[in-house]
Amino acid sequence: KVDMATFTALRKVLLGDHVTNEDSLSTIRRVWSENRYLLDPHTAVAWEVAERLAGPNPLLVVSTAHWAKFAVDVYKALGDIPYADELPDSVRALSGMDVLAEVERLAPGAAPIPQALASLREAPARFSEVIDAGRDSVEEAITGWLGA
Repeated sequence: KVDMATFTALRKVLLGDHVTNEDSLSTIRRVWSENRYLLDPHTAVAWEVAERLAGPNPLLVVSTAHWAKFAVDVYKALGDIPYADELPDSVRALSGMDVLAEVERLAPGAAPIPQALASLREAPARFSEVIDAGRDSVEEAITGWLGA
């Protein structure tokens, strides 16, 4: 906590706001449509807040991540799929790399998938085991890996 004088002084130079998941997806979709720039969800939050709080001074929005880190969310944004909804079965069955390709199809000319990520398509699979969610499953898997 900060004292009231510090809080008051900070409020004179700092502003803040929040953005829902739906707002974030909507911003991704709108910015792509208007500017042909594909935002990641984190940058979409910054963009939306900057637009809401814009005043007479210029604002700078710094992109915090690459859209390819969030292929499912970006796919939902471009496909106008609500955040809480499941992906269509045809997309849910795809690998992560194939979802990235679908985003590229929906947003031609967007920033390309970084080479280090794109090269994973040719890399051999190193892991295939899937562990169920939950503490017991995780503890059992770790114990098994450690040979305990």
